[in-house]
Amino acid sequence: MSSPTNEAGWAPRSFSFAVLLFALGYGWFALANQLATGRADWAPLCTLGLAVVLAVLIGVGLLRRASAFEHALAALAWSACAAVISVLPVFPSAQNAGSGPLQAPVYLGLALCTGIFALGALPGLTLAGPLRGCFLLVLWVTADGHAFQRHGETAVPLVAGAALLILALHARPDSGPRFSGSMRRVFGLAVLLLGWWALSAAYGDSWRRGTAAIGYLAGGLAIACTLASVLDERGTALVVRATIATLVVSFLLLAAAVLEMLPYNDWVRISGSRLRLFDRHPNQIAPLFVIGACVLAPLALRPAGEATPIRTPRALLALGLVLCLALSVWTRSRGSLLALGVGLAVATLASHGHVPRRP
Repeated sequence: MSSPTNEAGWAPRSFSFAVLLFALGYGWFALANQLATGRADWAPLCTLGLAVVLAVLIGVGLLRRASAFEHALAALAWSACAAVISVLPVFPSAQNAGSGPLQAPVYLGLALCTGIFALGALPGLTLAGPLRGCFLLVLWVTADGHAFQRHGETAVPLVAGAALLILALHARPDSGPRFSGSMRRVFGLAVLLLGWWALSAAYGDSWRRGTAAIGYLAGGLAIACTLASVLDERGTALVVRATIATLVVSFLLLAAAVLEMLPYNDWVRISGSRLRLFDRHPNQIAPLFVIGACVLAPLALRPAGEATPIRTPRALLALGLVLCLALSVWTRSRGSLLALGVGLAVATLASHGHVPRRP
């Protein structure tokens, strides 16, 4: 799925260590800011937990003699979770529905698991370094990045650092730009879009929000370029696995959110309101479960004996599909429900129908 590693020499190692120091500094700054404000009684305990996780990751990396690239990737994984813990609400409330302090233990566990995965030490998951990086990139942009940020742009610098790290060290030699006629047209359209975004940011209601939106869009383009430059035609399986992993993370965070709301609300009232998660509007999180349903449907309903990109029991895939469908309906997002119908139809045709393919 990827090219051989390109980590030899002082320049790649220096770049990896620079990204590592940036990630650690970013995470510790966020935690120090939370401790300095004294806004949460549980902040010192979470900081201690993150320090223990970081120590474990350092120990695992040294025992495995991990490369500088793997250490940098693990630091990014740790910092992504530390940064979001630092901005979780102090206590659960209706205003911050779907995002509360009970999610901190989930992110602590996620920091440990993704960090060990980045170091290549997670049992049963033996992927090459660049593939682990691409897997984590897809995970970090869960629900448009909302799983790893609440207010502000917490995840953007870390995702950008990961994309640059993977591109600099592991881009395929044959993935460079080929400026054919169609490529020139695509490049021209991209330049026009960037110009349009810049004008919208400059003359919109808020240039700060416009600039943040440009950062999101440019980050999305960078992630797409990274995946296209590292993965080959067999990389679809990795993206599918990473997408399913994002759904598992979202289910865990949703379970924590519901447990936080139960002491203050009865289940009838919770289920009667529109689903919120990551402290975001239902219309913003509905696409996550719609995409999940469209990915899981052809896998769960595949004919017996048909090869699939993942090795997961059909019962678990069917359970995930049911959850995605139920959560999509719970958001009551009409546009997303319409997209769900179209997506399921396309997925069904692609899996069982006769879809014309280019030679």
